Amino acid sequence: MSAPQITNRQLIKLLKTYWQWRWLWCATTLLFGGLGFAYVTTVKEDTWTASQGLIIRDEAHGAVMRLGRFSSQTEMKAAQETVLEMARNPQVLHSALATVGRGEPGFFDFDPPTGPPTQAEVEALADGGIEVRAPRGAELGTTEVIYLDITDSDPERARRLNTAVCDELEKHMQEVRKVRADGVIAELETAAVSARESLKESTEKLKSIEAASGADLADLRGLTETVGSGSANRATLDAIETDLRTVDSERFKATEQLKLVSNAFKDPTKLQAAPAQLLAGNPGLQKLGEGLSIASIKARELEGRYTDQHPIVKAAQNTELMIRKQLQDELRVAVANLEQSVTLAEQRIQQLEKEKAQLERRLESVATVRADYSNIAAEVRARSEQVQLADRELAGAIASRDAAMTSSLMTRLDQPLVGEHPEGPGKTAIIAAACGAGLFFGAGLVFLLSPIEAGGGGFGRRASDAGIGRRASDQIRVAGQPGFERRGDGFNRRASDLGGNLAGPPDAGGRQPADVAAASPVTPDAPEMPDTTDAIAARTDSTVTSISAQVDRAHQIEQTTQVKRVAQERKPTQPAANPLSAAAQFPPANAPVPAASPLPRPAANPAPAAKPMGTPKVATSTDSAVQSTAWQTAPTRPRGELSFADHANTIQSVPKSTDRPEHGGEKAATNRSEKSTESKQRPAGPIDIGSLPETASGIPSTS
Repeated sequence: MSAPQITNRQLIKLLKTYWQWRWLWCATTLLFGGLGFAYVTTVKEDTWTASQGLIIRDEAHGAVMRLGRFSSQTEMKAAQETVLEMARNPQVLHSALATVGRGEPGFFDFDPPTGPPTQAEVEALADGGIEVRAPRGAELGTTEVIYLDITDSDPERARRLNTAVCDELEKHMQEVRKVRADGVIAELETAAVSARESLKESTEKLKSIEAASGADLADLRGLTETVGSGSANRATLDAIETDLRTVDSERFKATEQLKLVSNAFKDPTKLQAAPAQLLAGNPGLQKLGEGLSIASIKARELEGRYTDQHPIVKAAQNTELMIRKQLQDELRVAVANLEQSVTLAEQRIQQLEKEKAQLERRLESVATVRADYSNIAAEVRARSEQVQLADRELAGAIASRDAAMTSSLMTRLDQPLVGEHPEGPGKTAIIAAACGAGLFFGAGLVFLLSPIEAGGGGFGRRASDAGIGRRASDQIRVAGQPGFERRGDGFNRRASDLGGNLAGPPDAGGRQPADVAAASPVTPDAPEMPDTTDAIAARTDSTVTSISAQVDRAHQIEQTTQVKRVAQERKPTQPAANPLSAAAQFPPANAPVPAASPLPRPAANPAPAAKPMGTPKVATSTDSAVQSTAWQTAPTRPRGELSFADHANTIQSVPKSTDRPEHGGEKAATNRSEKSTESKQRPAGPIDIGSLPETASGIPSTS
């Protein structure tokens, strides 16, 4: 089923309902508008904001290349947040309020307030009257520029209060800087004194070690310093070792030459094998050796030519003997010289060995104290650096303290700026909003106090559906619609229901006896018994089976309607009287309504009661003709819409009380089994409506 659509009739009824209650929503609109007007004229105060731009810088006693600039964004954010907290400091705000003066008198005050600002005024200004923000909604720390906003009901007072807060903020920050610098100075002075005392102790230790070193101090410092001339004793020791090796080599040469000269003294011919260095040192030996060789050769030649007694031979032999004698004399001198050289070399070696031993002892003594001396010297250097650093920081802190009272870390940008219009919504907007709220409030009250229904049957229902699921005695009112008017004691109810106990007390199930009689006739001789769980279950089972049968019959009726409509279009026939015509089913609107009295309990009808529920009736030719005539005379409707008569034909009677489990048991179970089997095996096709049995209300029953 498609969703219900709002029609013009419903809209008109809705507008009429609201028009009938116009005094209510007009009154609420005027009431809320009056409250809004009273608020804007008596309570509401305009809010003005004075904004002052500030530039925050760092202290300028640091590095020269970044004087006044923050080294990182974190430091800038910390400085700006410090300004934010300082701006909300109660002392700063109290001094600013005292300078500007207290505000205008309140609504219930006649004289302006006098005296110092109260704690409540200071807290109100700190909570909602002052704000430190970054430009264009940025986060603090992204730019060096920040804005100080002061909110007040008077624009001129907001400007003056902004200036006073900035002045007090600068003074307070200068005092804070001074106090912080004094604390730093005291700390640095203590650190400098401690560093000097430690340096003094280390210096005394170093002095005692250096005094004990004496002549080896230079060597001691040379061993400890990274860059220096080195140890003099070590250099001397190296030179002595070099000389010692040289003298030892000379002594060895002299000894070897002495041996050679001694052998040549016995055999001069061995002099020819003498090294050149020996001959170079004794040129006479070289010449005598050469002369001896020449004289010997000449004498041998003469002896070969002449006899031994020949004067020439004797002269040659005499010359050779004389040269040999001279050579021996020269060799004696050379031996003496070489012996002297060996003696001197040995003495030199002894002297060098003595000096070497002395230098080694001195170097050992220096090495013994070198570690302690190195540690103390490093300690002295570190203490000296600490003292220098403390002095340098102390000088910077003193400079910062001196500059704290003469300079400010905040730079103002022009004068405080006040907007042309107050903050927040205006008076007209507030009154308009109050009137709108009153209008909606009144509309809501109308909706709560006057529920709206269209047509008496509720929104979204068709007129042809009005009889579905209703009692038989109510269907007369549904057909003509006059019974659906609104009554003061209920909506859409029968006169028998509105009469209280006129119809008798309700039964155990909460229903009127008339309703029970109209829904299910009871056999007179069947005893009345209260409903039990088994009875309710039996009726529920019967109702489910009946609803299933009604759905099947509705589909069959729709198929029969389509067949008859096609037959009517192909072969028109003469209209005949229809026992189920609309005139018979729906009385006119001005027809009298039956009296509101309890329906009498009808007598038992043996014929329909004897027939089992759900037993199909074979249609006769007469019934078929009547049914055909009825469908031919019925008005043509769109597919899917059924008339009240169509719906009435699908109503299922409630089983009799004698069929309940508590009144027979086996019969009720048999009837339910037969109804279930018949509902499944019911054939499709045209159904004889006229042959159906009638209920107590006079409507054919599908059972």
